[in-house]
Amino acid sequence: EGDLEDVLETVELASRQVDRSSQYRQFIDIILGKVPHELLERVKHRNAGNSMQLDVSEKLLADLHRRTNFALQAHKRTQAQWDEIIDHVFDLEDQYDNLTNIDRVYRHQTQPSSSKPWYRMIYTPTVEWYWKCLALPLLFKILAFSAAFMSGMLTWSEVTFFVKSPPLSFFALFISGASANMDYRAIEVISFLSIFYMCICAYYTIFKVRVLNYYYLASNHQSDEYTLLFSGALLSRLTPPLCLNFLSMIHMDSHVLGDDRPETAYTRVMGHMDVVSIVSDYFNIYFPILLLVLTAATYMNIGSRILSTLGFQQFLETDETSGEFVDEGKELVKREKRRRERFRGREV
Repeated sequence: EGDLEDVLETVELASRQVDRSSQYRQFIDIILGKVPHELLERVKHRNAGNSMQLDVSEKLLADLHRRTNFALQAHKRTQAQWDEIIDHVFDLEDQYDNLTNIDRVYRHQTQPSSSKPWYRMIYTPTVEWYWKCLALPLLFKILAFSAAFMSGMLTWSEVTFFVKSPPLSFFALFISGASANMDYRAIEVISFLSIFYMCICAYYTIFKVRVLNYYYLASNHQSDEYTLLFSGALLSRLTPPLCLNFLSMIHMDSHVLGDDRPETAYTRVMGHMDVVSIVSDYFNIYFPILLLVLTAATYMNIGSRILSTLGFQQFLETDETSGEFVDEGKELVKREKRRRERFRGREV
């Protein structure tokens, strides 16, 4: 918001200096037409005593137009993310407060609108209580156990996929057993679930990475076009090696195991990862072992601790600064709750 106000102050100064008869007035009006009225009024009030003179030119207005578009997009994205986070916080508070409801009726701290959606005929407050207070926590526990189980099998299979006799990779054993029984449906199900979980782990992590706070995916359709192109290119580049890695884990890549296994349709088209000798001789064997180190570092939160030591703000439960962030977050939530209550009061 600070960057947006700085840009709008310059726009407001240029608007005051350019009169209606100037050739640049139409360009100023185009810029002002994209700015919300309340933001513009606030900037005018703050900028009333500013008498700085600007050298208004077409180049300056083009730069202001570009900066205004970028700042407004960032402002709208941040505001949408803030509203989403606040709604999620209120929903979690409602779930916690309704756990002790004896009548098993789900009550919201914010009053719903007078017009109820059609699904409320089925999704009644009682049904909502059973779903959010009983079924949903149980579902999350089952998913958490399944993810831990899959992660353990995936880590072990990544570390041991180069051992072909006896095969130690769980996925190779599953596919081999299904193949021996001529059960093609089981092979399809095992392959689909395995690749599906690998994609979730890889893509979720990749798409959460921020590149200089410029390329990052935001929810509610708030991602800019550059981020979408960057993420699409990253997704396209990550998918082929991910599939090849799965073939290595199930012992279907003959170049990794070094035997005369028949070529798969995928490797016939895409090739293998042994173009460079160091990759085929050492990388495919020793690099997956480093996954154990990465897994341990992630579990013990070593990366965040190192960044915190270097001066980068990280959320650590044992850090005093994190406690201050928690207290500040609570105050922000209380302030937003009071603001929404006042807004609803004015509507009534």
